[in-house]
Amino acid sequence: SLVRAWVSDGFEAITDRYDAILLNAPWPQGDEKTNINTRDPGGAFIRRILASVHEYLTPNGSLFLMSTPKIDGFLPQDPKKF
Repeated sequence: SLVRAWVSDGFEAITDRYDAILLNAPWPQGDEKTNINTRDPGGAFIRRILASVHEYLTPNGSLFLMSTPKIDGFLPQDPKKF
């Protein structure tokens, strides 16, 4: 199959490398505790994903990240450095 999908807490269920990863991330926000299924208090989840995504992408692979426009404060200044 050319497409695979998982329900996983981040990359816990992933064992291979891929040319593309599509992630519909929960919305990063401050430290408020609201619905944990749709919100990412303090941006902890998105930071964890960005720190390890290189382990799951092929050398020329891409991460396609869907989230809220408020994500800018949680992204590195230079996207090549994640």
